[in-house]
Order: sequence, then structure tokens, then C-alpha cells
Amino acid sequence: MTTERKTAIIIGALFLISTTSFLIGDQLIASVIGNAEYLKNSHPNKGQIALGAILQFVNNIALIGIGLMFLPILRKYNSNLAFVYLITRVVEGTLLFVSAISILSIIPLSEQYLKAAKADVAHFETFGILLKYGWYKAFQLAMIVLSFGSFFLCYLLYKTKLVPRVFSIVGFIGYAALLAKILSEILGLSAGLEILYLPGTLFELLMPLWIMVKGFNISANTSNDH
Repeated sequence: MTTERKTAIIIGALFLISTTSFLIGDQLIASVIGNAEYLKNSHPNKGQIALGAILQFVNNIALIGIGLMFLPILRKYNSNLAFVYLITRVVEGTLLFVSAISILSIIPLSEQYLKAAKADVAHFETFGILLKYGWYKAFQLAMIVLSFGSFFLCYLLYKTKLVPRVFSIVGFIGYAALLAKILSEILGLSAGLEILYLPGTLFELLMPLWIMVKGFNISANTSNDH
């Protein structure tokens, strides 16, 4: 098995680990944090929240790993864009790490909230709002960074034909839709637009499966643009 083949399998596996761990972790967290009684429910459900956060950390490690593993492949075609993609994955992972820490911080806050006198409840509610705000704003920034970084990835994949171009096209559509979804949320126009997550999710599931089975088309001509 060639080095490129092993790299393709690792990248594909990291994509699948990243996507599935994020989706499961986010659901575990959102089912507790996403309701109005989150300060009352977070400490009693601390195990569920902690597991969700751990899965988020797994996602963070995996997505940075994707950037690192793609680097030797992509730099053969365009070194500058390969490093830009890596940097965006590191920034994305850092932002999502901050997001997960914000969520974990709600657990001790919830514990104190449950013990607090009525006169102090408002203070804990204010801190809770700030932590939830930090959680989701860090996520939104991470998704913006992901979208822009992945445009470069899809461009290189399309140009080099390392994978069938249909995957690159789905990726372009998916990350444009993700960016539109996040910007619509920031503008307060996001109601009913969850479907915009779908194309990007398809790319991050189907493309990895392809490269795990078929590998990269390494016969594509490398560029002298470094």
C-alpha cells in the first residue's frame, strides 16, 4: 500500500470521525442546553453534557488532523493554498474548543444556581446567557472559517481531479449553503433554513467514503505553483 493510499484512508476516517462525533455531541449538548430550563437541568445531566463536550473535543482533534494529513497531498499542487487550508482548520478547531469549554462551564454554574437563593437567581441567569452566547458565537465563527477554508480545498480538489469533480461541486454548494445559513442566523433570518446544512454534510460523508475505497487520483499532473 502506497503512502498516498494510506493518507487517503486516514483522511477519510478523520472526516467520518469528525462529522459523526460533532453531530452526536451537538445533539447531546443541545437537548439539555437548548431549552429554557437549562440552568435547572444542566447539573443533573452533567454526564450527558460532558460526553457531548468530549465528542466535540474528538471532532476538534480530527478536523485539525484532516488539515495536517491533507498538507503533503495538496502542497504538490499549490503549497500556499495547502497551508491556508491547514491554518483554517486549526483556527476552526480552536474556536470549537472555546465553544465546548463554554458549555462545560454551565455545569458548575447550574450547580450553584440550584443552591442559590431567589435573590441571586438573576445573576446566575445572566452568566448563563453569556456562556450560551459564547458557545454559539464561537460555533458560528468556526463555521465561517470552515466555509472559507473548504472553498480552497474544493478548488484544489476540482482543479487537480484528486477526486471526481462531482464531489468538489457538492462541496462548493455545501459550504456556500453553510455560510449562507450562518450569515442568515447572524442577521436573524434563519427560521426554516436547517436544510442548508445538508449539502455540506453529504460532502463530508460521501467524499471520505470514496477516498477510503478508491484513494486519490495521484496520476493528476502536479503544478509548479508553489
